Amino acid sequence: MAVYNSDHTTASSKEIAVVSGIQMAALALAGVFANYLLADVTFVTKPVLAFKIFTFVYAPLCFTLLLSRTKSKWTLMQLVKLPIIITLFAAFFHIIAVLYGAPFLEKTEETFVWGLVMAILLVTPLCAVFGTELEVFVRMCSSSWYEYSLESYFQQCIIMTVFGAWIGAFTIPLDWDRPWQGKLNLNQ
Repeated sequence: MAVYNSDHTTASSKEIAVVSGIQMAALALAGVFANYLLADVTFVTKPVLAFKIFTFVYAPLCFTLLLSRTKSKWTLMQLVKLPIIITLFAAFFHIIAVLYGAPFLEKTEETFVWGLVMAILLVTPLCAVFGTELEVFVRMCSSSWYEYSLESYFQQCIIMTVFGAWIGAFTIPLDWDRPWQGKLNLNQ
């Protein structure tokens, strides 16, 4: 059973639910694996290493599970293009993060790992279902939000992932332990 129809215009709710379920299962397994693989590495204590482990578990797991649902056969050229596309998207997200205020010279590894996580979350499932051709990414940009297709599903996933990352970072300046915020002294 193919995950998508050959004309790429419609998808059943079952097909979309299967793709979504595979993505969520891969996310959960990769998250648990990254958080509990090593005793001293968690998303809180050593987030960079934990997210590196996460990306190296999630990408092949999600790719393999989604690819097993399609009937398409991947060529060697497509397999070579996938890491290149992921790296380009990781660099794109890294540049966007720097433009939005991430340190340029300090914490470069942390920023790039964030870009890599974003690229893995967005590109791996998309390429596993639709392939690595440029027309796939053009379709993502031109697909209508209101269509009931896998293109619109992935378009919504992309938008919500980027929005979720922004919401997660939006509250950082509201931390009360910043030096530029006034300290309230209750012992006066």
